[in-house]
Amino acid sequence: MPPNVSDSFGNNFRGQSLRQNSNVGFIRLFEFSRDLRGIFATLLSPVKERFDMADETKNRILDAAEALFAAGGFDGTSLRKVTGVAEVNLAAVNYHFGNKEGLLHAVLARRIAPVNQERLQRLDALEAEDRTPSLEEVTRAFVLPALDRHSDERGRLFARRLLGRFFSEQGSEWLPVFLEQFREVKERFGLAFHNCLPHLSVVEVAWRMHFAIGAMAHAMADECRLDALSGGACDPRDAKTLRRELVTFIVGGLRAPSHSGATLEETASRADEEERR
Repeated sequence: MPPNVSDSFGNNFRGQSLRQNSNVGFIRLFEFSRDLRGIFATLLSPVKERFDMADETKNRILDAAEALFAAGGFDGTSLRKVTGVAEVNLAAVNYHFGNKEGLLHAVLARRIAPVNQERLQRLDALEAEDRTPSLEEVTRAFVLPALDRHSDERGRLFARRLLGRFFSEQGSEWLPVFLEQFREVKERFGLAFHNCLPHLSVVEVAWRMHFAIGAMAHAMADECRLDALSGGACDPRDAKTLRRELVTFIVGGLRAPSHSGATLEETASRADEEERR
């Protein structure tokens, strides 16, 4: 056989052998990785189960506390009652929430935080556009996330029970915890409403935001009264009409003329003068 043919044959043979060895190595590596994943899954399965059990315990405590706080208020609800309804021991409450105040914070945060997160996301989207958002747009960004959550049964129960309890009781423990949930929303939307309402003073905008929040809370927490007041003509479960009428009402109140005659700029100027004094 000519040398060049022999060399070519040898090179081809060695190339095939290398490819075969490489394929075998790859297959073995794949099988090893698959086996390793199976081993890790087996080892971590008890850990996952413990996390699932912990989440289940935490949710049982939150559900029990939410119902009890709504029925008896913060002061009228003991941790013993919560643990009895949730069927857990006191150590579980302390582990997950620290104390009774931490539990109240978690109960409110579970319901309120998703609403406020959506509010801020909607406001971010409006402010990202190359224009000033309208008053209607800012109002819808503020109101609709709460009404959307209110449309499901658990949301209605939360609004009717716990928010109703908060607005009727407002004990010393409720207010700071509740207001902390709305700190960023209050700051961001306060400024957004100010930008939409230059004819109003800072004080007037604060009053009108207060009334807007009250109207929204009342609409969600007191469905039965609307049905009775309208003689059955208004259906409080008609989500589309509720959204339209509430936004229209709030926008109308926010946009009403100023009684002081002072604009936002004039009020800010007076505040600067008072500071200099």
